[in-house]
Amino acid sequence: RRRGCFDSRSHINSDVIPKIKTMSKSDIGYVCWLLALFSLLPFSAARGQNAAPIPPPLGRLVDIGSRRLHLYCVGHGSPAVVVENGQSSFSMDWGLVQPEVAKITQVCTYDRAGYAWSERGPATGSVEQTSDDLHLLLRMAGVRSPYVMVGASIGALYVQGYQRRHPNEVVGLVLDDPAGEEGSKYLVNGRDMPIYEMTGADMRSAFKPLFTNPPHYDQPTKIEEPYDRLPPSLQPLRLWAWQKFFAEMDVVNDLITADSWRSEFIALRRWRLSSPHPL
Repeated sequence: RRRGCFDSRSHINSDVIPKIKTMSKSDIGYVCWLLALFSLLPFSAARGQNAAPIPPPLGRLVDIGSRRLHLYCVGHGSPAVVVENGQSSFSMDWGLVQPEVAKITQVCTYDRAGYAWSERGPATGSVEQTSDDLHLLLRMAGVRSPYVMVGASIGALYVQGYQRRHPNEVVGLVLDDPAGEEGSKYLVNGRDMPIYEMTGADMRSAFKPLFTNPPHYDQPTKIEEPYDRLPPSLQPLRLWAWQKFFAEMDVVNDLITADSWRSEFIALRRWRLSSPHPL
């Protein structure tokens, strides 16, 4: 019997175990490396320590099977507009935009797994989980395609990933200040490397300093620009969600998320360059 980091299965998150069976040896080695790092880090201890009471959600919590995600839809009409937030952004951030769009058609904002009211998943933040989550969320909530998908910042990557997986459901993309492949770089061996040129080993190398010298983040204590322009009723919700996000930051999960961004940027770049009309 092979001995390794999976001998003590009772110490592994139950969400991970079903995926182990389909992993290659290199994948198993990578997960072993992550688990070894995770056992040495205090970041996961911060989860659940945010003592702030949970306010009522703007919309509803939709059961997608093993967990619930927050979805807030208003208006009527088709195609429905579905909004994907940026990093450290939330459904209430669209509080000035959503009511205006609702005058024309149905518009839905939501919170990715682990954000605001939405419960965490096994690979929170990864493009794969986010696309699967959103597809199931819309189906379970009865929000029918076709969709016009809006992606802000890194949300642009998620909506392009969704469109790549479900092309028949998406009739339009709106990319708001999108995170692009050329502007996404990480410091690898002393030089800035575009994310689409990186390997998985390069990404782990880029994150190594964060494990040896963990970053410290001061929790936000007040609403700052431009969120101070939100309706007064939404500003306390924004501050709560922001504080929760900082309290649950996890370098291991950030590495998994960034590596999924790397894979998706590479896939989108190949897809785009395969066409004679890349735009």
